[in-house]
Amino acid sequence: MENKAAEQYKIAAEQGDADAQYNLGLMYLQGDIDEEYFGQWQDLIEKAAEQGHEEALELLSEFYADMHAGLEYDGYV
Repeated sequence: MENKAAEQYKIAAEQGDADAQYNLGLMYLQGDIDEEYFGQWQDLIEKAAEQGHEEALELLSEFYADMHAGLEYDGYV
């Protein structure tokens, strides 16, 4: 991971910090870091949402609604 902020978020995310999980998930989703790990964005956002993180809940709500409607990913952020 070449991004210093991402490295710090990763450490905090692994310790269960919902904000860090959400922010790191967004970085993956937006392609800001490690494109090969793009699929990890959802796991991180879900972990944040499970802790009641409002923005994570909103993002997942939109994502799942689009999936249910058969829509493709359209850049949720």
